[in-house]
Amino acid sequence: FEEKLNAYHYLIRVLAASRKYQETISKVMFVLEELGEILPTEITADLILRESKEVEAALANYSEPELLGLPLMTDRRARTKILMLTEAMSVAYRGTPFLLPILVYRMIKLSLEHGLCDLSCVAFSALGALMVTAREDFEGGYRIGRVAIEIMKRLNAERFMSRVY
Repeated sequence: FEEKLNAYHYLIRVLAASRKYQETISKVMFVLEELGEILPTEITADLILRESKEVEAALANYSEPELLGLPLMTDRRARTKILMLTEAMSVAYRGTPFLLPILVYRMIKLSLEHGLCDLSCVAFSALGALMVTAREDFEGGYRIGRVAIEIMKRLNAERFMSRVY
């Protein structure tokens, strides 16, 4: 399966560009399942709240400097999972919006468990936006947004600047 990941990634990008949102999500879910990351097929408010609380509890254990000091991600499978979750984000926003917070929470969990990668800045930025829009936690959203910007700078991930700011 590993040797097919580039082809799947290309297919997912083509499907997304073709506005085939459900097909894109299905293909991302297939790839993630093959990598051991199962996304729920039914999204409920309880599920979103549960995943939100898990991430909130995990983040409570870290100060800003500790988040920025997380090691670099070396696990290629974890990096591929974050890549697939990122590809699904813009498509989910248009086609399956209730899936979006789940994607963000999973990306944060992967970053906390396996370390930071260039796409972690996208995950933290999206989390900050969720904190502000869904929970009206302006202070928390601002804090996480600052973390996203610093991760982007630290990892020279300026190519994601439009997704971070």
